[in-house]
Amino acid sequence: MVVDWVLTDQKWKYEAVQVDCGDGTYRGPGLGQWNPEKGYCLDMFATLVRGNAPKSISMDRSTLILQERASSIRLREAGPSRGVLFVREQVRPSLGLVANGHLELRTNSVTHWTRNGIRLSHPSGTILFRGQQPALLPQGAKTVTCIDERQVYERTSGGLDYDKDGVSFCIRSIRDNTYQIDWGLPERTSHGPSAGVWASGVIQAWQFLLSASVFPIGSEFQRDDRRVTVYAAPDKPVALRRIALLDQARQISGNELYLLSRLFAGRSVESIIAQKLLAQCFDAVRNTNWQAVMFLIGTALEAVLRTKYAIPYDPKRHRTVRIRECIQSVCVEYVIPRISEVSNKVWRAYKRVRHRSAHPDWVSSFGGAVCSARELEALHDVCTLTRFYGCLILAMAGISELDEEVAILVDGLRGPGDA
Repeated sequence: MVVDWVLTDQKWKYEAVQVDCGDGTYRGPGLGQWNPEKGYCLDMFATLVRGNAPKSISMDRSTLILQERASSIRLREAGPSRGVLFVREQVRPSLGLVANGHLELRTNSVTHWTRNGIRLSHPSGTILFRGQQPALLPQGAKTVTCIDERQVYERTSGGLDYDKDGVSFCIRSIRDNTYQIDWGLPERTSHGPSAGVWASGVIQAWQFLLSASVFPIGSEFQRDDRRVTVYAAPDKPVALRRIALLDQARQISGNELYLLSRLFAGRSVESIIAQKLLAQCFDAVRNTNWQAVMFLIGTALEAVLRTKYAIPYDPKRHRTVRIRECIQSVCVEYVIPRISEVSNKVWRAYKRVRHRSAHPDWVSSFGGAVCSARELEALHDVCTLTRFYGCLILAMAGISELDEEVAILVDGLRGPGDA
């Protein structure tokens, strides 16, 4: 099980490690080690054939795919000389090896797959998270123990059980400070998402519901005739907190998790908007500079509308977006309640945020951007936009129960600019 592999130290001795490059191959024995806190380390003695830019590593009958979040790569010859190459996040590692030299590779996230000859018609998988499971889950999850097909034990703990029309979710705590999401889909069709894409959609939907960039420490699913296991060292989550997309007292339901997972796993315009919008909100809150936060949150609305109505920016053609009219059109199309009130409030907040970003100042006296009244107004405007983004994602997913979220957006967020 993925739990046993991810949460404990593991060692693998490889009789044959092969590093395939763009124009060549390295070969040699190796040793792989997994540490739940530090990640994966591969040691090998490689014989150079040709090339210097490996794309994948195959070990015996399994394959290890290097993820883009590699932390560092150290190259070392048998002699006293050393070579160190640090790779930034989101950059695929490029390794240079020396003939008959020693390679030590470290990465905090790897994907390991093995052919098992099993083809499942009903995709399923498991996603493992570090931390306490959310308290706002509607019902308990049952754990049943059977021996010789006879039930000998049943325990109900906090969590969620959802099973409808072949779609299932089970969220439960498996040990202290660790919980998992088990998911299942009906028989896959040619136009349905693959197991890997669906797993990614579930993760993004979960991040959206929690308003936090929680990353799984492991996941496992079946893809074609391969069993795919993903290992990841713990990553500190980023919480949206004051600029959360949703009411944090909102109870999480299995149907909402399904509809949101379907949206984030899709390839439609709405799916692209939801994926990019969620990512930009997390990018914004990672900044310590409030001016950068306002800029990213403010520009996200124009990006949503340009993407929705296929109006790319072109300085030669000057294709402008009528923001106010487009906001209202979006509210009408996705049946967001209180259309006039929502569109007017979002338009005013957007206009003030964009003006502050375009004409910044550091004046602390009355009327300046950093005086207390203006800072409070700016916070309310950013919260208004992020709440609207949350309502929009829910509506695009097909969730119609938006009255409470809209009430918070229109009535609960009142700043100096709404007087």
